[in-house]
Amino acid sequence: MKETITIYLCDFVRSHLGQALTDDGLIDLNNHIKAYHPISPLLAEIIYNVTKNQHTCYIEFPTNTSLFREPRLWGWKDWIESAARDQRVKENAHKERVAYYIMEKNIGILARCIVSEWGWDWDAAKSAAYSWLKKNKKGAFRLVKAEKLLITKEEEL
Repeated sequence: MKETITIYLCDFVRSHLGQALTDDGLIDLNNHIKAYHPISPLLAEIIYNVTKNQHTCYIEFPTNTSLFREPRLWGWKDWIESAARDQRVKENAHKERVAYYIMEKNIGILARCIVSEWGWDWDAAKSAAYSWLKKNKKGAFRLVKAEKLLITKEEEL
């Protein structure tokens, strides 16, 4: 015999995550955020068809590159915060990579100018170039005629 049970989705999410639903999001009894919980694929599909990942909770399905195999049920605010945090991490990593490549390119440009203007050996020129760039020695850049050759933007890489 099959029975049908009706339950509010927010009650189910609260129950399944074992958390108290508050205005600040889903918080466990020790005031720790329990961000997600594994959930069965069938239940994940049902919840997704109701919410379309637009409210109450978020269903994260595994992909080919995921480190998890079962869908995850997230509290809505936890998912939003996690996605925003992941985006910030990606943006910061990109900025750091660009800064590194700009620095490396400028070291090479400045070292070539030092070698051609003053005849230094390559290693000494690279060391001086690095030091000058770190200390922003614009006068030194002009001395070796490199001021207009140095790059400052990602598009110039």
